[in-house]
Amino acid sequence: MKGHYLLLTAAVAGLLALAFALGRTGQAPVNPAGEQIVEDENSGYDFSARDVSVTQTDAEGRLLYAFTAEQVQQADNDMIDASNLTLQYDPPGESTVAQRWTVRADTAQLPEQGGVLALLGNVQAHGQPAGSGAPLVIRTDKLDYDMRGQTLRTKSTVRFEWNDRELTGTGLDADLNAGKFKLESKVRGHVSF
Repeated sequence: MKGHYLLLTAAVAGLLALAFALGRTGQAPVNPAGEQIVEDENSGYDFSARDVSVTQTDAEGRLLYAFTAEQVQQADNDMIDASNLTLQYDPPGESTVAQRWTVRADTAQLPEQGGVLALLGNVQAHGQPAGSGAPLVIRTDKLDYDMRGQTLRTKSTVRFEWNDRELTGTGLDADLNAGKFKLESKVRGHVSF
């Protein structure tokens, strides 16, 4: 699985490099109306791409990752920033679309070398944990997604929603592959019958 996460990171970096190469054609960029765009030399970004979509499948054509973002930029500090990010991940084995995890956030930041994706703003993760008959929705304002271990962690307030039930708590430690989810403290719940 580590190789797949590295491929995703390499694909995003490759898209940024392609955008950089295409942007260096010697012609001034233009907007859809054909008007010249004045570039800001002090933008602080090495590369930038809009409407980015990357999909990684295994040898049998099963989805491993799908990554979309409104904009992806690589900053001078070797961080890759994404806005309006959606990441889909299928757990290993014979997973179904129902078990697919979809993670969304207003912004995300990933070191160029990969590792932990820092998600910020309106973070939502939803999928069906292994062994569960119902989908789970996780909502928070900040979440760290370890792409190597397929774990989710935060110290922020978290809300779980499933089958007309709701739990809130502070702190989350989750393993997507194992289907284990733990709220750390201040757990409160609401159950409708």
